[in-house]
Amino acid sequence: MEVFPFAFVAWCGFAMITALFCALLYPWVCPRLLLLPPALRANQALVWAVAPAAAGVLLTGFIFLPPVLSYLGVAPDHCQPAGVDFSYHCLLHPFAVMERDLPWFLLLPLSGLALFFLSRMVWELLRAHRLIRALSLAGSPDIFRGIWVVESEWPLALTSGFSQPRIFISTKLLRDLSPPQLAAVLAHERAHFYRYDPARYFIARAAAGLHISWLRRKLLEDLSLAAEQACDEEAARQVGDRLLVADTIVQVERWCCRQRRSAPVPLPSFMGSQVVARVEFLLASPQKAQWSYPRMLGVCTGVALSGLLLAAEPLHQLTEIILGFLAR
Repeated sequence: MEVFPFAFVAWCGFAMITALFCALLYPWVCPRLLLLPPALRANQALVWAVAPAAAGVLLTGFIFLPPVLSYLGVAPDHCQPAGVDFSYHCLLHPFAVMERDLPWFLLLPLSGLALFFLSRMVWELLRAHRLIRALSLAGSPDIFRGIWVVESEWPLALTSGFSQPRIFISTKLLRDLSPPQLAAVLAHERAHFYRYDPARYFIARAAAGLHISWLRRKLLEDLSLAAEQACDEEAARQVGDRLLVADTIVQVERWCCRQRRSAPVPLPSFMGSQVVARVEFLLASPQKAQWSYPRMLGVCTGVALSGLLLAAEPLHQLTEIILGFLAR
């Protein structure tokens, strides 16, 4: 338990540094991501959204690697170098007695910031849960189509839920769309269902809170657009007509504009999400990856992990020095 405050401060430091690098690099990377197919672009946007939180956890774990290896007898104990006569306790050694504490004026604001983001995540979760519950109470399952039908004149078509997503379609769409258009809407929402987009949206919104505000908005917009375009493309593949899907998007958007309302929460939805970009994408030729994405991802991951393993000891020492200075 004594080491937890130091690990928490280290995680915050790594997360903030990563967020700063993301803010500097993403404007340069973003135009190049547009060359990827939408499904891959959505994965990239999700990775960027969770990067500060994930990098904080990964790097904090790696600074504990040398003490753990020392404890297991795999590597010599760096806290007691041979031939050096000095006595001190490693700030991050999980098996050493901690004798110094971090100052309250450092821990208090960081703890408040972490509590704020945790509260925000819980609030978003509760909002989504309330919406799902309200739609479930207002609707009824259509076993034949595998959807929930909601009695509403609002042009509603969205997918919600995490472990077992549900597709909600309003009676207005079922009544006023032509059969081919309705097939396009259902194919689009089923694509969200099989991609687990509600869970991906929630993870991105929760983790992106560590980013600078403008980058957070940009990443969530890019993720939303890429996911919608990926589902549009899948719907076009299933119905066999990209123009039909584009026409359906425009038709539903016209109804939304007449209602002068927007979707209640940011969930995977057929309507009201960057319509112009989606229609232009459908009118253009389908994008194809110019290189093997899985192979490149595997190579990059291997190189990054190898680099972290080599840098574990220097990273540990540097973090130890910084935290030791703060704990004085």
